Amino acid sequence: MGRIRKTSDILKIDGVPLLSPTSYSVSMEDLELNSTRTADGVLHRDYARKGMRKVSLSYDVLTQQEMEELLPLVQKDSFQLTYLDPQYGLHTISCYCAAQGGQLSNAVLYQGLYHSVTLDCIQL
Repeated sequence: MGRIRKTSDILKIDGVPLLSPTSYSVSMEDLELNSTRTADGVLHRDYARKGMRKVSLSYDVLTQQEMEELLPLVQKDSFQLTYLDPQYGLHTISCYCAAQGGQLSNAVLYQGLYHSVTLDCIQL
């Protein structure tokens, strides 16, 4: 079985259009160095960086061929991800893929379809 998904007009890795995910989410996260609370109960936080992005891509179903096309793009030490950001619109970040995974259906009965595939791309 070949491809079942079209490529996205928005999502790209290193300029290569990604297969259109079933859904994707963007979260903005702060990287703390240290946080302490003083005797009067006030919280003091030291940040290394604020507003880092994590883009999580979800695919309901992918074929073996689609997995073989997608995984090498995200298994590099770093890559440029272009996506639609809620704050900046079309935006490109340098990131890495922290987690990749999915469930393989019976290869004989279902031609090796992968279900519930998720990719977490975290900004460097």
